Amino acid sequence: MEETIEKKENRLPEDETIEAHQKALKEKKLAKKNHKKGNLADFIVDHNKGIRNIVIVLAVFFAICYPLVGINYDLTKYLPNDVGSKIAINKMKDIFGYPGTGRLMLKDVTLYEAKDYKNKIEKIDGVDQVLWCDLTTSIYSSSDFVDLDKIEDYYKDGDAVMDVTFKEGDTSKRTHEAINQIEKLIGDRGYIVGMSPTNKFIEENVKKEMNEIMVIVVILIFIILIFTTTSWFEPVLFLTVIGVAIVINKGSNIFIGEISYITNNISDILQLATSMDYSVFLLHAYERQRENGLEKTDALKAGLMSTITTILASSLTTFFGFIVLVFMRFSIGFDMGIVMSKGIICSLLMVIFFMPSLLLSWSDRIDRTRHKPFLPKFHRFAVVVNKMAPAVVIISLCLAGPIYMAQSMNRFMYGPDATGAGPGTSMYENSAEIDAKFGRSNLLVAIFPTEDNAKEKALIDELKDKSYVKKAVGLTAYLPEGIPENFLPKSVTELFHKEGYTRLLIYIKTKPESATA
Repeated sequence: MEETIEKKENRLPEDETIEAHQKALKEKKLAKKNHKKGNLADFIVDHNKGIRNIVIVLAVFFAICYPLVGINYDLTKYLPNDVGSKIAINKMKDIFGYPGTGRLMLKDVTLYEAKDYKNKIEKIDGVDQVLWCDLTTSIYSSSDFVDLDKIEDYYKDGDAVMDVTFKEGDTSKRTHEAINQIEKLIGDRGYIVGMSPTNKFIEENVKKEMNEIMVIVVILIFIILIFTTTSWFEPVLFLTVIGVAIVINKGSNIFIGEISYITNNISDILQLATSMDYSVFLLHAYERQRENGLEKTDALKAGLMSTITTILASSLTTFFGFIVLVFMRFSIGFDMGIVMSKGIICSLLMVIFFMPSLLLSWSDRIDRTRHKPFLPKFHRFAVVVNKMAPAVVIISLCLAGPIYMAQSMNRFMYGPDATGAGPGTSMYENSAEIDAKFGRSNLLVAIFPTEDNAKEKALIDELKDKSYVKKAVGLTAYLPEGIPENFLPKSVTELFHKEGYTRLLIYIKTKPESATA
């Protein structure tokens, strides 16, 4: 025993260095022994330059394709074909078309000025009709003969409000151009709100704002990566890999043809958030192999081979989480499911095939820009969390029931007001001002087989008696009692009677998304 202690005391530092070197050689030989030649990792690393060139060509190609991808802003397209609202929309499109709508307010105008504006707006290409009080009241009569109380829904305190119907839908380019012309005509004397202007507002602003959000997200992720990595250049590596994956995913949507604006705006951020960790897995595996004494190429092969299974497991759970959306009856789920699951596949492929080439090319830069870790080791924290694990499980189980009940009480909104024209936007503020002065006016369109004008008038009168109906407009609004329908020009009658069907415009005093509506 004393002899053994004496030998330990007589050991030199050089002996310890030799032993450490021998240990590293043994680990290196073991890693090489365990590494099977001719596998996928070998192929990727051995052909990394060719693979990188292919990826660059694909990225450039799909970057060119991205602006050509159609973006749909009409969410009614995703309704199931067998629901009543979609059947009615399709029938109306076939017979009368599917008109966009708007609500126009003019400030500080006389009745005559408002009438002049109305006449000019009706002549704008894309405008179908403008409903105002001149339909039932002679505006050009002496002011003594105009009962202002009867027309207060249209004209009050020098302000006028009109309901505009367009020839094409809310998302039509023709409708949006008509709105531009209306805004140009009225200048600062008023504004137009409603479904069509809201869709135009969303199309012009949401994409811009989402791009700004994307820039902020990238900056924040870059800062987080700087604090959580040990090289100034590693964040550049991660963001390059995921950036190429996003470009390929967005550009490859051209094979789908058209995607919703919601999918288009959220896909890149969700892809960034859900697949960034794949590249982190590979980098850490590569660095562990280098610490074991392997050269760069061998370390990358070994690290890649050991990481593929982990990355596949992680990506497949996310992939199936997205792909199940395709089974939604509301077919925007198919749209989102395909795009998001495709994004996961793109990220997976870029990490496995593209990142190894960048690692070999940028490894020296990563090494030259090494810095000390900014964050401490979390060993003590991990010990504490491990000890608390049973208590955390019990608390989580106790909270699960109440939280599940609470989430069922959430109120969800699905219309344009929820997706781009909510509080804080000019569209919302303008709508609120009009509603405060003239009350809400939400348009519903009813179509039914044509019978006789007397029954139609009786229905309109019955609708007008409803407390929630602001007004109901049909052909009888244009047709004096006792006058035959053929007395009116065809351009007027076909707005309400066509191919054996009647159309009524019903304006209700509710929010677009409410229990009453």
